[in-house]
Amino acid sequence: MLQVYGAANDTTIKGGRLIIEKDGITVFAAIEKGGLLEVKEGGLAFAVDQKAGGAIKTTTRAMEVFGTNRLGQFDIKDGIANNMLLENGGSLRVEENDFAYNTTVDSGGLLEVMDGGTATGVDKKAGGQLIVSTNALEVSGTNSKGQFSIKDGVSKNYELDDGSGLIVMEDTQAIDTILDEHATMQSLGKDTGTRVQANAVYDLGRSDQNGSITYSSKAISENMVINNGSR
Repeated sequence: MLQVYGAANDTTIKGGRLIIEKDGITVFAAIEKGGLLEVKEGGLAFAVDQKAGGAIKTTTRAMEVFGTNRLGQFDIKDGIANNMLLENGGSLRVEENDFAYNTTVDSGGLLEVMDGGTATGVDKKAGGQLIVSTNALEVSGTNSKGQFSIKDGVSKNYELDDGSGLIVMEDTQAIDTILDEHATMQSLGKDTGTRVQANAVYDLGRSDQNGSITYSSKAISENMVINNGSR
């Protein structure tokens, strides 16, 4: 692991991690299989080459990030992320009032959308993780079940698989949610038509957000199906 507070140029990351701290910069970074480039809030990464098996971990609060992945050009600037590829341990955190467009969440990748954040054009593939609450401004795209969306406090056709999570806040609702193995759903609002598969976890009337536990007696669930092994 290498932490950068200054400048790192022409770096190849093979099986290790390069961390760009606030005000740090990397130029011409090649991320090969098993390598990870992490760009923190206020960090800069120019001319990044994300190769097959490589990963990027960052936030929309990075100062600027741009480069290429197998999908083409990607960039983050001024709180807007475009065409990010998240896989192999890579992740993107979309902060409040920020945006992510056309994000691919493949196996081992994580997209986290904070309250007030927006992510549209999400392509969530098998093994990818998406963590969000119904307080996100908008989250929409495709998963294995087709189109899904979270907007105006309503989640529709949202599928959670291994490691994914959904928090349904008070006075919001979730419709036709599927919890696959090892997914987590916490509902303080109303949900309808939820399907809880084996080894998934569903909490009604309770949420735990970063250790802050909230209870709600107003939480309601209707037409739920619970399969063997879920709880």
